Amino acid sequence: MALTFQEHWIYSGSTSVPNALLQNHRKLQLTADECLLIAWLMQRHPEESFVLNIRETCQQFGVDERQLFSIIQHLMDRQVLEIKQREAQDGKKVDYYSFKPLLRQLEVLFKQNSFSVEKMSQKDVNVLSLIEQEFNRQLSGFEIEMISGWIHNDKYPQELIVAALKEAVLNQAHNVKYIDRILLAWKNKGIQSAQQLAASETRTKNSQVDVKPNETASQSVPLVNWVKR
Repeated sequence: MALTFQEHWIYSGSTSVPNALLQNHRKLQLTADECLLIAWLMQRHPEESFVLNIRETCQQFGVDERQLFSIIQHLMDRQVLEIKQREAQDGKKVDYYSFKPLLRQLEVLFKQNSFSVEKMSQKDVNVLSLIEQEFNRQLSGFEIEMISGWIHNDKYPQELIVAALKEAVLNQAHNVKYIDRILLAWKNKGIQSAQQLAASETRTKNSQVDVKPNETASQSVPLVNWVKR
């Protein structure tokens, strides 16, 4: 009896893409298609090294041998894949493929991120969580280091960082470096607290309102772009 679609779905198995690979594939300069190929090969060959079935792989991904080897070359250039030759029993040389370089790179990235997280206080974690929520994405290790520097090196108050985050979001700049430029602009103006920021914004708004005898007092006030000031 022929299998139903649901039965075929279950019995044919599945291929999962490791989260570590998905989260770091841009840092490794890998495309989504390359990630899918890596995940499929890892699922097909869980052993440390394997012999690549070229025909099967080409059929699975709809590419010819030239295209496949172009992808493989890129993976080798990115230090994600390595090929080593071994001598078979008949004396012929056989290519064995391994993703050990990929695992080494992912381990380094994991340790870098773990080291950054271990150094963070609860205040760091609160600020990081808020920024990730506003940006709707995870922060990179470099961004985490920069944010930690605001708190521990520059001694920016948390409320000032939050205010800079709001300015960045209002300007549609979901970028930690943009927030850093805002904080630096405020620092250069002697602004070191949320109260000083509010007072400075009030003075700026008042200076922008040119009240004339026959004009109404109600006027729209544009947002202050601190980066350009």
